[in-house]
Amino acid sequence: MNATRHGLLLWLTPAITATLALALLLAAYLDGYKFERALLDLTQSRAGFILRTLERTAESNLRLGLPLESLDHIRGTLNREAAADPELLSISVYDTRGRAVLSTNRTHEGRRAPERWRDALPGGKDRVWRREVPHTLVLGMPLQDALGETAGTIVLRYDLAHIQAIAGTLNRTLLVGALVLAAVFTVPVAVAAYMLLRPVSRGANAMADELEAAASADDPATVPPARVPDGAPLANSYPGFRRAVLNALAPTGGAGPTSPHPRTGGAGAP
Repeated sequence: MNATRHGLLLWLTPAITATLALALLLAAYLDGYKFERALLDLTQSRAGFILRTLERTAESNLRLGLPLESLDHIRGTLNREAAADPELLSISVYDTRGRAVLSTNRTHEGRRAPERWRDALPGGKDRVWRREVPHTLVLGMPLQDALGETAGTIVLRYDLAHIQAIAGTLNRTLLVGALVLAAVFTVPVAVAAYMLLRPVSRGANAMADELEAAASADDPATVPPARVPDGAPLANSYPGFRRAVLNALAPTGGAGPTSPHPRTGGAGAP
């Protein structure tokens, strides 16, 4: 029975400590996740500037009535932009059927866009669209001809390996730091929780001892009241609760040697 009663103290103290450690680890994970998303947003912002620059170059030719396939003379501009950013894998121009007509990676020319982001072509309502595929960030912007119709799409493919490596390093650093903090504060938190919960446990044990004795006694009123520590939770409300329990346990079958309505702290005189 004592083991069961002390379970409140023995189980709740580790639970509080484990909750604190879990909160620290979760906070570290969320901070790392937010940092990675911030890097992705920064990459998209940088890509948006490149896309708008290339859009003006390409559309200035399309509005002259030139078809999309005749933009080979802007290949040099595409190559310069791609060379200026080592994380930029390729810059491609796709027609409305999803076929690459121009690309800094010539192996892509003539091929259709991968199915993983082909549905984003030719762009829809969003001026700049974004797709994340394994280890690659894909961003695109539609091109309009002289009639305002969508003639194709410029697509940038970014390598996410660098971003993921930076985010992974930060995540590991944050997790290690959270583990160190959890290890440092485990003992103080456990001691503090034990000291805070000890009065609760002692008071609950004293109350349980008295109520068990009253339930098994021939005359519940003869059981001395529990010595609940001053300031313990329920210390003020326990006397009223005790009276209600003793009244419920008192004999009700007529006059007898035991008072039918015993009082708190008193002994029923036979």
